Amino acid sequence: MTQQIFWPMITTLAVIAAIINFAIAVTRRQYTLVALVRAAAGLASFALAAGIILDKTMQWHIFQSLNRLRLHRALGPRLCRAHQPRTSAHEHPGARGTPGKGHRAAAAQRAG
Repeated sequence: MTQQIFWPMITTLAVIAAIINFAIAVTRRQYTLVALVRAAAGLASFALAAGIILDKTMQWHIFQSLNRLRLHRALGPRLCRAHQPRTSAHEHPGARGTPGKGHRAAAAQRAG
């Protein structure tokens, strides 16, 4: 049920946002930069709505076909949280509330 309502609602909100942005662009014609920014925002909202409609009617699955691995390589490992090295409680001093082996190892590493 939720899946049936989600995409039509997002599409409707995008169309409403496009209409509002185009209306503000028309009313603020004397301010060129404001009108251009609002028109660009209206086009972006309208393009999102059109993309969703085309994706659902033509079965293209545009949004599902993004290659996440290629995106990870493009952004680099520092920006992707999924591939950050994991640390255990022993590696963080006082991670469990009491000093343990990790605390002594960290102190020895700082001293030497």
